[in-house]
Amino acid sequence: MNRFVALLIPVLSVAAAGVASPRLSNSESNTVTQSQRWAASLEAEKLSRFDVAAQESNAYAREGGDAYLATIRSAWLAYLQSDYKKAADAYRSASVLRNTAVAPLQGLLSVAQASGDALKIQSAAEALLRMEPTNYKALMAVAVGHFKASNYRLAVADYRRVLNVYPGELDAMSGLGWASYYCGDKLEAARNFQTILSLSPTYPEAQSGYNLAAHPNQPVTFNASH
Repeated sequence: MNRFVALLIPVLSVAAAGVASPRLSNSESNTVTQSQRWAASLEAEKLSRFDVAAQESNAYAREGGDAYLATIRSAWLAYLQSDYKKAADAYRSASVLRNTAVAPLQGLLSVAQASGDALKIQSAAEALLRMEPTNYKALMAVAVGHFKASNYRLAVADYRRVLNVYPGELDAMSGLGWASYYCGDKLEAARNFQTILSLSPTYPEAQSGYNLAAHPNQPVTFNASH
């Protein structure tokens, strides 16, 4: 070996030993940990391990993660486990943390619908519409609520309101068809069912709805899900 190189090696070794390896700052380290916790929560959810997903989401929050995101994720995971009280509480907390966010109000509506409480559905839908007047889910919830309560004239107005914003939505068109039928406006009902059949011939009950509207002497069959 070249004598100069041989003499230089110990010097370089000593110099290298004196250089500290780069270290992450506390904030950078926390960011990495938060990312890992969030990813672990998402992965656990994919595997339907909702308890583990919630634990990782809570750990994400403890590591300094965004409080709103952690809270609304907690609400979602509780909803997936059918723990509707916990989900509703968490969605309300998320709404306080971000009072301009739509997602918590949508979550509260989903919880109310899952629990089947008509008054809570109506209240949640109205709150969501105050935030976002053209929200499809909320508009449909109001229409379906009036339909199920046999307030067919209100339901007609509600479904028309949906279709003004979302023309071509078959569920709204079907609801309008049935609501019109029960209001006695069979021409309007037949027109809606005929349009549905032209777009989706196998749409549930569209054919029977059209037959009832076009042939009023047939017995009425009705699915309250409209």
